Amino acid sequence: NLDSKYTSNDGEFVLSGIKAIVKLAFIQKFIDEKRGLDTAGYITGYRGSPLGGLDKEFISQSQLLTSNDIKFKSAVNEDHAVAALQGTQHLGILSPAKKDGIFGYWYGKAPGVDRSGDVFRHSSFFGTTKHGGVVAFAGDDHANKSSTMASETGPTFATWYIPVLTPATIDDIIRLGMLGMELSRYSGLFVAVKIITNLADAYQTINVNIDDWLPVTPEKTFDVSARWPEDTVAENRIFDHKLPAIQEFLKHNRINEITHEAPFGKKKLGIVAVGKSWVDTLTAFQRHNIAPEEIGVSILKIGMAWPLQEELLVDFCSGHKEILVIEEKSGLVENQLYKLLYKSTPKPSSISCIPEIHGKDLLTPCLDFDGYEIAKAISTLIDINFVNDYDVIPQLEGRDPFFCSGCPHNTSTTVPEGSKALIGIGCHYIAQLMPSRPTETLAPMGYEGTSWIGQHEHQEADHIFVNLGDGTYFHSGILAIRQALASDANMTYKILFNDAVAMTGGQKMDGNLTVPIMCRQVLAEGATDVT
Repeated sequence: NLDSKYTSNDGEFVLSGIKAIVKLAFIQKFIDEKRGLDTAGYITGYRGSPLGGLDKEFISQSQLLTSNDIKFKSAVNEDHAVAALQGTQHLGILSPAKKDGIFGYWYGKAPGVDRSGDVFRHSSFFGTTKHGGVVAFAGDDHANKSSTMASETGPTFATWYIPVLTPATIDDIIRLGMLGMELSRYSGLFVAVKIITNLADAYQTINVNIDDWLPVTPEKTFDVSARWPEDTVAENRIFDHKLPAIQEFLKHNRINEITHEAPFGKKKLGIVAVGKSWVDTLTAFQRHNIAPEEIGVSILKIGMAWPLQEELLVDFCSGHKEILVIEEKSGLVENQLYKLLYKSTPKPSSISCIPEIHGKDLLTPCLDFDGYEIAKAISTLIDINFVNDYDVIPQLEGRDPFFCSGCPHNTSTTVPEGSKALIGIGCHYIAQLMPSRPTETLAPMGYEGTSWIGQHEHQEADHIFVNLGDGTYFHSGILAIRQALASDANMTYKILFNDAVAMTGGQKMDGNLTVPIMCRQVLAEGATDVT
């Protein structure tokens, strides 16, 4: 029946990326029980494409979650969600624990990762427990399809020493998710899983074999588990124990793998393909029925973009004349590879001649790319004629979005003649596309109108309108109003209330919010004119 995708562990399933994340929670509980562990689960985060519908799917399985001792509770915003998950790793500090551990999942969009930086940094510092662990699912919008700016999270997580997993397929989400939770426990670190639209929205038939995918826990031990009080060597533990633990874990588990290997002595090009780019790379070859190995091309599929599996990368590069790193957005893997091969002292003994590395010199760091661009990049490095079919890419005619029929924003975003409004995050952003409604600039979520404070004294205009959705108001926008009240700027906030988070599925807000409540809150902040 329709519930089998969650109630059955092994077998063949048709799943989307969203449903695969939900299934992963039940699999983790099953694995712990199989190991004799009495654990609980806690899932929290904040909606945002490409993970906009994840909370709705978890809510639809509330009874099954409860029966498995897993709690789903969406948060007011992303950073409070991280803080709650850090608390799951405090089990036993404030009071004797009733469980062996709490495993946690966080979800959020790339901008939510950015705003949660300080909490993620604290979480990395404190760490995870032996039978706890936290995996963060980060939604990356490489193509800028539903964001104010194109975004990625890998380099950001790396600055907090949080490993970054990059699934390429739906089954990778489950398999790498299982490995990610075990790695979180083994290394004492939060672990991130990068989810892009191509994975979140896609459906795939997969065969789940938990025994085959079950993580291997290395016998070698490190001083990694969270403890309190923590001493001054906590940062040293990251470098001396937690990061080495990652390398040890990688040796015993199939996170990165060589999927195609050219014969020894005939290796021309080694392709290091990261996440979804691995699928696009195979598509470029399969479109022309070319076997990579037969033309001297080897392919390494990267399931962990940071940190790299050093020994495997060095061995793979050995014997190849050139290396092409295929990854969307920034050169996270490419930059590590330069350091690994060129900056190592002494140089890796297995490489007699260091290959030339290519990446962002051939593939754009802007937006995303697919098999068309990959084929062109490969053809510049080896003698292969499969570019002609890619020269002309069909273009679709663009169409600007518009408000839904009956939505109050059809009229609420208008401004008096001669006035202008500042924009914020939400579907009222569409007003910016309408010349009849002069709505200008952009702002991150929770900073609506703040830009006016820094410029109003030097403008001819003495007033500005600010559009602010009720979902954003509840998330963090009330702080923007507080900042405005603390300034001397002349501003009018238009709180656009439609009682739904309309951009990501029409969900209810994560709390009780009505027009009377908002009026009382704003008045309590010090506003004197509220209508």
